[in-house]
Amino acid sequence: MLETRFSVLLRRGGIPMPEINRVLDLGEMIAKVDARWTHSRLIVEIDGLRWHTTRAHKRHDDRRQNALVLDGWRVLRYDAWAIINEPDRVLAEIAQALLAA
Repeated sequence: MLETRFSVLLRRGGIPMPEINRVLDLGEMIAKVDARWTHSRLIVEIDGLRWHTTRAHKRHDDRRQNALVLDGWRVLRYDAWAIINEPDRVLAEIAQALLAA
């Protein structure tokens, strides 16, 4: 599972573990996010091919991400390819975002 691989990557990189699969009430929308660091207002979304391939899913993801940003969250998105093939970049970006908070 991609989320498990992501958690292993974070541990290996020394990144504090986020809350996983949390629900946020955004008023007009309820959003279940893959990973969040509440104190840093950072969310990471993991886009697996199973759920993020159709135009309808893309529109939903875009609307949801906009609602999160408007609620004050910063959102980083990664697909399976990035997590598997560019783990150092993924870790560096998350670390930078956590430090910037």
